Amino acid sequence: MIDMHSVGSLLGCLLGSLYVFLDYVHSLSYGNVCLTHSLVNQILNLVSPELVGVGDKIVLVNAAGDSAMGAQNDKKRDVVAITVADNVASLTADVVIITLEAGSQEGTFALKVADGYLAYANNGNAISTQETVDDAASWTITITDGVVSIQNVAYAERFLQYNISAPRFVCYKGTQEAPVIYKVEE
Repeated sequence: MIDMHSVGSLLGCLLGSLYVFLDYVHSLSYGNVCLTHSLVNQILNLVSPELVGVGDKIVLVNAAGDSAMGAQNDKKRDVVAITVADNVASLTADVVIITLEAGSQEGTFALKVADGYLAYANNGNAISTQETVDDAASWTITITDGVVSIQNVAYAERFLQYNISAPRFVCYKGTQEAPVIYKVEE
């Protein structure tokens, strides 16, 4: 015999959990693609580490939410203007969507873009793309106290960051703004 009170309590608990989960998640639309941003400190470690992993697609955005990573331009990644209103972002095809692949070492990621893998080439703050995955094209992604860190494996002092004063995404020694990760839900 099914105890309807227990079923009702379980359903209430599940719906409450779903509400709490949805309260953490903001959605953005990109054509027929939904971008989900889970309040920075939740994207990788909310409930389950499978929220972002190998095979997932992400977009890097500045903390203000008005610029996303764009195409390679010499030694930097340009920014593409975006707007966010009522949790809906207006994005263009110029926004770079990154596919997470396995990095060169366990627990790291290779950031696959249309023309290769994002890499630090040991050239000032320059970011580049290359055809193969090695330590220079591998990144450790962590979140500490709500701040995303995308750290290069070959050059641990280099982080993929956003420059507020000269808008661009490049590899700094931790002196600029950490990006915000948006997960693309298809």
